[in-house]
Amino acid sequence: MKSAHMRTGLLALLVLLAVAPACTNSEQLNSGVGPVPIEITVDNSDTRFGRSFFNVVQVTVRPLNPDADEVLGTNPLWMIKTTDDAPIEINLNDLQDGYVTTSPLTAGLYEVQSIDLQLLEFRQGDQVSDLTCGEYIVDYPVIEGTVQLVDFGEPVYFEVKTGSGNQLEMVFDGQAMVTAFVNSWQCRQGAACATGFPPLPPFPAWCLADPTENGFFENVFADQAPTFVSFP
Repeated sequence: MKSAHMRTGLLALLVLLAVAPACTNSEQLNSGVGPVPIEITVDNSDTRFGRSFFNVVQVTVRPLNPDADEVLGTNPLWMIKTTDDAPIEINLNDLQDGYVTTSPLTAGLYEVQSIDLQLLEFRQGDQVSDLTCGEYIVDYPVIEGTVQLVDFGEPVYFEVKTGSGNQLEMVFDGQAMVTAFVNSWQCRQGAACATGFPPLPPFPAWCLADPTENGFFENVFADQAPTFVSFP
């Protein structure tokens, strides 16, 4: 029985779109093991950017059983962990059925701890208008470093049972994610964007205050996670 977000400790979780096999260190915990299909899907696709991509590289969870938690100590428990050779690439412009992988976990209750994203790319877009920076700029630098999401608005719990019947799902809202991304840059407007001296009209309407990856405020982006990732 699914729950929207969190409903007293049953499924409400994760989705990770996977074209590559996932790794898990859940073998540290040794009781019954259940296969957990994990799916990532995209909602509200067809963003204004021609290229709207990012990679999911890691998802960590934590068992709610205190004995199992003690066994893990400070070590993360991975539902999905990939390498640069096998990225899980999500295309926000593609409303496909989803990317699915299966990860074994020991039976019990878990909480989603974090989702790590890399290689966020929003480029070659359409200029919607010049009213805001987000509507004007058509190419943003590719964010190659890791951006970690840890706050999903409320705790996300899921239950793993032995045998079949487990299901974890995570949905990314493409348009909301684009909005969160463009809101995470510092912008300037008008004469401040001119490169010549003295600046001559017409002045560019908007430009990035720091047009490099360093101008991206990943904490601002991560704080907006509840607006673009959900666990139906």
